[in-house]
Amino acid sequence: MPADSKAVAVDADRVNITFTSKVGGISPDNSQISIPLPNLSTQDSLYSVGSKSLPDSTGKEKRDANRISFAKINSLDKLRKKYSDSNLLNVGEKALKSGAFTEAVKALEASTDTFPNQLKKRLLLLEAYIESGRINDADALKDNLKCNDCRYDFLCGKLFEISGRLNDALDSYQKALTKPCVFGNRTDIRNDALYRSAIIRSEIYKKNADIENRNQAINAWNSVKLAYNRNPQDMHFIKASEEIASLK
Repeated sequence: MPADSKAVAVDADRVNITFTSKVGGISPDNSQISIPLPNLSTQDSLYSVGSKSLPDSTGKEKRDANRISFAKINSLDKLRKKYSDSNLLNVGEKALKSGAFTEAVKALEASTDTFPNQLKKRLLLLEAYIESGRINDADALKDNLKCNDCRYDFLCGKLFEISGRLNDALDSYQKALTKPCVFGNRTDIRNDALYRSAIIRSEIYKKNADIENRNQAINAWNSVKLAYNRNPQDMHFIKASEEIASLK
């Protein structure tokens, strides 16, 4: 190639272009048509859009944003493959059930936020934020999500409990016992609310060991025993029995 020519070498999956400084000139080495272009390096001259490579017109910020976008898409595809589901809402729910809370957040944040799955997505995301320790995000979502659902009140109870607002947590768990359930098993949520309430009642009694707090704790654990009385081997039933024995 002549000394006044400039080649831009790119990967095999990109378009290879040869430039010379001669306007409309022909490179004698390869007989390709040459056009005048600015003095570009192979690192700075191209950015990828889909499967094509085009001249970069906006600089490093656009290339960085593009790389982040492709990395995000790639990570979501990995989650779809891992959980054998193309629906990100389903992926997030499966990840949440398996205890992979960070993956659940990633999938749920990227899932479609439209009717009829909007409420389900936000309730699952609220739970994922709580379980992954993103309490500020959970608080913000809670404040913008008002609904007549037992899962919502149960999750509000967990947030209050984490922040040490035990009376508010008890109120929310009590509300969860009476609300309908948009999705999932209402009995499971109800039983979880009873269990968390009993835990709080025991904590209150330990801080202030008077007769009233003791009786409230015993009554709370009796409610847990009753909820799980069909399965005496369940850890909730066993815990309730142990707590009642320690309180008497």
